[in-house]
Amino acid sequence: MTFDKATYDYLAQFDDNFRTAIDSRWARHPGHHNLIRMARIYAVTTGQERHVNTSCQSCVLDFLRDLGRLYFADKAELAAEKKRRKKA
Repeated sequence: MTFDKATYDYLAQFDDNFRTAIDSRWARHPGHHNLIRMARIYAVTTGQERHVNTSCQSCVLDFLRDLGRLYFADKAELAAEKKRRKKA
């Protein structure tokens, strides 16, 4: 798992934003404050500072794609764990 439970739960509200950013190469803007918080989450999680120009849709899209990949990796891991627990 990349994210702790509280962080994962916060990011879950942006599932659609991440999905469209990755699959369709567009996304609704999640809001300035949310992007700032996401950038802090990204920095703490990856150890890489990431400046996101919240006024640049291309910058926002690239960031949502990168953070979304981490989010969906955790989502897949949680689904696999849930499936494994059902079998046990």
